[in-house]
Amino acid sequence: MFEWNRVVLVYEDMEFSNAIIPYLTYALENMGIQLSHKTAIPTSAQSSQILEQLEVLMTLQSTVFMVLHMSIDLASRFFAVANEAGLMSKGFAWLVTFVDTMDHVAIDLMEGVIGLRPYVPNTKALKNFRRRYKRFSMMMQTEGHELNLFGLWVSGPWLVRRLASSVERKRNRNSRFLKETNGTWLMGMLNFSYRGISGDFELVNGQIQPSVFEIFNVTRKGQRMIGYWTHDRGISKNLYPNSRHTRRTLEANESIGSKWIIGVPSKNGFKEFVNIQPLDKKVDERKPGFTIEVFKAVWESLGPSPNGYEFRTMDGTYDDLCCKVDAKEIHAAMGDISIVSSRSNCVDFTLPYLESGVAMLIKTRHDGPKDVDILEAIKLGSMAAKFILMQSYTANLSSILTINQLQATIPSVRELGRCHVGYQNLSFVKDYLISHFGFEESMLKPYGSVDDYQEALSKGSENGGVCAIYDEIPYMGIFLAQYTTGYMMVGPTYRTDGLGFALPVGSPLVANFSRAILNFTQGNDMALIKKKYFGVVSIDLDDTGSVSSSGPSLTSGALQAYLSSSQLLSYCRMTVSTVTNPPEMNNVEESHNPNQDNIDESADEATLEVHPFN
Repeated sequence: MFEWNRVVLVYEDMEFSNAIIPYLTYALENMGIQLSHKTAIPTSAQSSQILEQLEVLMTLQSTVFMVLHMSIDLASRFFAVANEAGLMSKGFAWLVTFVDTMDHVAIDLMEGVIGLRPYVPNTKALKNFRRRYKRFSMMMQTEGHELNLFGLWVSGPWLVRRLASSVERKRNRNSRFLKETNGTWLMGMLNFSYRGISGDFELVNGQIQPSVFEIFNVTRKGQRMIGYWTHDRGISKNLYPNSRHTRRTLEANESIGSKWIIGVPSKNGFKEFVNIQPLDKKVDERKPGFTIEVFKAVWESLGPSPNGYEFRTMDGTYDDLCCKVDAKEIHAAMGDISIVSSRSNCVDFTLPYLESGVAMLIKTRHDGPKDVDILEAIKLGSMAAKFILMQSYTANLSSILTINQLQATIPSVRELGRCHVGYQNLSFVKDYLISHFGFEESMLKPYGSVDDYQEALSKGSENGGVCAIYDEIPYMGIFLAQYTTGYMMVGPTYRTDGLGFALPVGSPLVANFSRAILNFTQGNDMALIKKKYFGVVSIDLDDTGSVSSSGPSLTSGALQAYLSSSQLLSYCRMTVSTVTNPPEMNNVEESHNPNQDNIDESADEATLEVHPFN
């Protein structure tokens, strides 16, 4: 629960404590907790002896101390010396099992201590008993002796005595009782249960069944409950696992108001997630946004609530929003809140309802086919070469026309360090870029909307914009859906834990919400909400390559130019072939010429020169 893996054990040197140390050590080892040191304090130890032992503890690396079953007098002296030695200050953690039995002076020195004690339900019988005890103490002039757990436990033997007396009376009334029951009355004593003023008591085969323990924190105002421990469920915030009961209990105990106050981030951009009206700063109920619709669906799946909830917009960063949950200004926080470790100190997150990751968005350069100048293509000096190369370029021409030539202006790591880089305002990405990539804060620029991204990338870093923008994948999808050409997302993708709801630390509703989210995200309703706000844009988080959106690669202008060139070249080819190889005139008779053979040979040579173009 507290993520402690090393602990120092301090106990009173007596037979009872020494007997349970091996069992405690075994239990801690099974939980992965190392018992780094054990210190036994004598019952009669004075302040100087206690200080010597504490000086040894101060040299250890462990700062978590477990104090086990000390007598009242020794515990009072021990914590007084520990406070003087500075071991009760911030940075040290103490776990004890005897706070209720100590005097007020010692308890005042134990602020911040974690306590463990048997759970005693505050029943009507207990209240009456305390009232009678107080009245009796006033009569006997013993008001200084307050009722504690040990006093409540005294009521147990009285019940055993009454049970034995009842059995004895039955035996006396019927002399054959013992013979007929054959000793089963003894088994009845070893297997019975009762509810006294100190809680439930149960014996099974003569063994006391595990009780319920409560975990609390000592504060200036008294004690603050942290949770409970039971044998079946371990540590939990509430004794009742039913989600509806838990929700009503939390609402009744909270001082914020009758309704659940759900904090949402107040932002102007990316309204697909949270759509805030600019005038009244309230959620637009007509089209509230993806995250709000998911929250409503999850809330309804948990069952009816008597008080309901209301959204309240909050200014500031997402970290500030989570801290308001911890400060009990709001009951929970939702919106496009990323699950990051730094926020887990203030809140507990549910399971993610949307996967995410961080990637880079850049501007691309389109190097596709350009319009052709026909007159430039028909220069007589290069006509023959173009005729020869026409056939060999046919395949290349097809690929050029059908494949769009996009070249991403991807900056290198060194170039990124010299140019400005953008990120979404108020998000965790800024700290991520500084801590993981080593960016200088002065080179980072915040932006709040899709249009801001487009304007910054269009300008470029040299003209007041940026050379790249880092953001989470869902926002990239929204950008590429709006600006379909000229931009692309490039990998690698740095996976994050996704988007989730933020609830108070230790809240039992975290598990209830997580189960509801898991059921909802696997259904059809989730797909419909995604399509409603994000359209058909889909980006695979496992794809570390580039993701781009571009227009058609084969334009009508380019196709017309190439077809015109092809027709003109074919016409020229036919003309040249006709001139160099005229058709024979069958009706004209020519006289024999001595040079006819030479002319025929020349014609043959001319014909051979034209053959490659036939």
